[in-house]
Amino acid sequence: MTATSSSTYQDNDAYSAIDNFLVSNYLDNFDPHSQMKIFMTAYEHYPWLQLDLQSVKEVTWLVVTLCPEGNGKPLVQFKDVEITAGSDPAVVGELSTNQLCAKYDGPAKEGEQIAITCVEPKLGQYVILQINSSEVRSLQLCEVLLYAQ
Repeated sequence: MTATSSSTYQDNDAYSAIDNFLVSNYLDNFDPHSQMKIFMTAYEHYPWLQLDLQSVKEVTWLVVTLCPEGNGKPLVQFKDVEITAGSDPAVVGELSTNQLCAKYDGPAKEGEQIAITCVEPKLGQYVILQINSSEVRSLQLCEVLLYAQ
């Protein structure tokens, strides 16, 4: 699986969302001279994180781990997020045209783990987490665990 995004904020690239370095690992191995790698887009319309499964799979659920307070990055609310799955890759500045898997209205709390189940399983190569709001916003999270077979 690979990850891409609509943009990045500083060095907070999309790979950080799938690097398997969870918040608990960071807290257990805390080094005051380092900062946890997180994923964060720039502030923009309809920011997104795209997971490319490399082939068509059935997507059923995912777990999103949000960043704890005090990670050295600006904190943004995780809300108004749509998760879609399908064969069309994401396009910067546009809403995904793939099938809706689930919505998360939020807002979530910092450091929270959110289990999101598709209303019904969806087939797709691309899974996209995208803020669906007309406001200029940033998408920020620490890790995404996706279940697809």
